[in-house]
Amino acid sequence: MTKEGFLDRYNHVRTVEEALNKSISASVQHNRLYNDVPNEHRFRIRYFWREKLQQLSENFNDEQWSEDKYEDEIEKLKYLMNQKFGNLIDFRISHSQKSISVFFKHLWCLEKIPIPPQCPVDRIILTRANTPYNERSWGFVNDINTHRRKYDLIRHAASAAGYQQVSEWELLNFE
Repeated sequence: MTKEGFLDRYNHVRTVEEALNKSISASVQHNRLYNDVPNEHRFRIRYFWREKLQQLSENFNDEQWSEDKYEDEIEKLKYLMNQKFGNLIDFRISHSQKSISVFFKHLWCLEKIPIPPQCPVDRIILTRANTPYNERSWGFVNDINTHRRKYDLIRHAASAAGYQQVSEWELLNFE
């Protein structure tokens, strides 16, 4: 898929607002977070989450993060969400990584940021990377070392296909 194709399919209005909505939705779609949380609390959670994602994108644009910095930010978002809403939700690395990465993918496709240091991770892309069947599960991931191990499998697939940028490989392989 091309950047234009991605936007046509997932952000046809081509706005940051839609990118925020899609990134949070993608994070919880197959990764239960707040199904049992009353709607008034969901609104507060989503509002805070959106604010944090916007701040992260501004910081990324200012600093051009390394992959290590990117992973630090994944862990920080997990910590902040649990610190603020830990009595309502169990926010995991999988939620954090997916929301940041999907948001950054939208922004990259919108030409608002340079290519992100990591792509979104989920069962689809782990399957496209031909990872062993027992490595394809993503929603349970709650520590950065498990994330790194799975991301290394994706990185290997991208490299084997001749890509230096994993995000470019993921864009072409995601449906």
